Parts: sequence; C-alpha cells; structure tokens
Amino acid sequence: MYIVPISGLQSLQPIAPLFDTDKMEKLDSNMFGLPFSDVLGKAVEELQQAQAVSRKDAYNLSIGRVDNLWEVMVNSQRLSTANSLVTQLTTRAVGAYKEVMQMQV
Repeated sequence: MYIVPISGLQSLQPIAPLFDTDKMEKLDSNMFGLPFSDVLGKAVEELQQAQAVSRKDAYNLSIGRVDNLWEVMVNSQRLSTANSLVTQLTTRAVGAYKEVMQMQV
C-alpha cells in the first residue's frame, strides 16, 4: 500500500476572525449615544413602509395579480414584526415615563 506524502500540499492559511474587533469596540461605544426618539421614529417609519407594501400586496392578491405568494407572506410577516416592535417600544417608553413621574424628588 502506497501512502501519498503530504509535503506537496500548500501551507494552510490561518482562519480569519469572524468579526473585526476594532469595529465592534466602536459600535459598542456608539450604541448608547442614539436618542430614543430617533429609534422610535425609525421604527415608526419602517412600520409605515411595511404597511404600504402589505396593503399593496393585499390588493394585488385580491385581484389575482400575485405571482409569488411567498413574497406576500414575507411582507405580511415583516409588517407583523414591525408592528410588534413599535408596540413594544411605545409600551416601554410609557412605562419608563410613568416610573420617572412616580419618583420623589
């Protein structure tokens, strides 16, 4: 039985890290600098866009102009997720406001 020597193989390259640690440190330092109003405003804007797309898809589905039913389902799920996000953000904002208002000065 003849075993082929492995000396002819090219040298292996080391595995590159999945994440750039310098970028992650910058992301972590800027993460808390975003105002809540911007986060909520962006979430509401995404919700409005998802509603428009879902409304258009529902109309096209009702008149039979839909070629890909999966696109309608994905857009519908995107609307559901955006709606859930805005609801949770609003609930947390109201809860935080109530907690601040109950604090004794």
